[in-house]
Amino acid sequence: MEDRADPPIEYDLPMKRLIFAAVALVVLVAAATPSDVAPVLEVQGFFVEAGSNADVDAVEDAVVEARFEGGTLSVAVLAVEPAGGATIFAGNTLDEMGGIGTVYVVAPETVGWASEGDIYTEEQLAEATEASLDGESDTEVVELFVATLIDAPVGAAEPGGGGGLPWGWILLFIVVVGGVFVFWRMRRSSKRL
Repeated sequence: MEDRADPPIEYDLPMKRLIFAAVALVVLVAAATPSDVAPVLEVQGFFVEAGSNADVDAVEDAVVEARFEGGTLSVAVLAVEPAGGATIFAGNTLDEMGGIGTVYVVAPETVGWASEGDIYTEEQLAEATEASLDGESDTEVVELFVATLIDAPVGAAEPGGGGGLPWGWILLFIVVVGGVFVFWRMRRSSKRL
């Protein structure tokens, strides 16, 4: 009986691309952990995971603006939702960093923060988080958070969410115009009598 080795498998170009895409997907899906993120935050103050839609330069600028005001804010933008959500991830990351400062995390489905020994109060951080929910992209979420936190424009964001329609003023205008119209109609009908 003759020993025959199977011929080596030769992949054509489309198959090679498919294999490469599968490997790339596995690498992208591997979520960052607090121990991965903390050293980067300690060095540069921000972390933007590949696959998120955040503009790295805009996130860096926002962190610089916040730190210029005297706080030690660090921002992490994740491409994959962490187990337990952004707030748990922020707390674990802050612990990895020694437990002092403020970490704000933007994930695909949640945002959250952890802070200890920094200049920001819980009320300021909660207000900034609430304002950040108006952002339509990861970049806008970060800019709104920082703008509200430091009460100054950051990038395209105004403090407190800015932008949008001023519904209060529109409602006031409608009430005033409606009141003037009713008054005019009443005066006009009283003149007919």
